[in-house]
Amino acid sequence: AVTQAAPAPEPASANPGGWKPRVDQTFREQVENAEREIIQRVLAHTHDNVTEAARILDLERGHFYKKMKALGLRRGQSES
Repeated sequence: AVTQAAPAPEPASANPGGWKPRVDQTFREQVENAEREIIQRVLAHTHDNVTEAARILDLERGHFYKKMKALGLRRGQSES
């Protein structure tokens, strides 16, 4: 039996996390969307415990609240 070598993996730096850039959004919009998604996921993980979410992300709680407000997020809106 002939075995074929698996294709060489793509370098990790070529496409980190499978992320694909969007050409229909500005850099700032893409950063805000990424920040919003990160915060929503951490809040879901902590069951909306802002203190714990801020600790996980290594942010001061006050800064975390300001970031939530700037991104239009409120407790209870996290992804399930």
